[in-house]
Amino acid sequence: MKFKYSEYQDSDGAKIYRPLVPIVFKYKSKFIQTTAIVDSGADYNILPIEMAGVLEIKLDTKSKKKFHGAGSNSFNVYPSTVKIEHMLRQGGFRTINWQTQVYFAESQPAILLGHSGFLERFKITLDGMKRELEICVQ
Repeated sequence: MKFKYSEYQDSDGAKIYRPLVPIVFKYKSKFIQTTAIVDSGADYNILPIEMAGVLEIKLDTKSKKKFHGAGSNSFNVYPSTVKIEHMLRQGGFRTINWQTQVYFAESQPAILLGHSGFLERFKITLDGMKRELEICVQ
């Protein structure tokens, strides 16, 4: 599967490109269809805490951890107590499904697909010159 990078403008109006993929997160009968950033610098899959409510996943507040992001900013996360189904879809290809635990983050609006739970499962090629991402199932 190949996906074109998404184009954005930074605060100065300059164009920037991000490797985003369309993805569905599902737990039992609840699901969220969205996009996520493929982040080679993220250790885990991280979702905004609001998504736990939509998916009706109870959080174990005793398991709260502190993660550090770019620029050493810190934020609180809660590990999912269950595995969440992930689905990558693209016309002409079979859907790629897998289940993994995620972390739900406070004050973190971006959805990140990191090493544990995503990158470790696939051969991923980020082609900055072509501004595209390729995902291969081995």
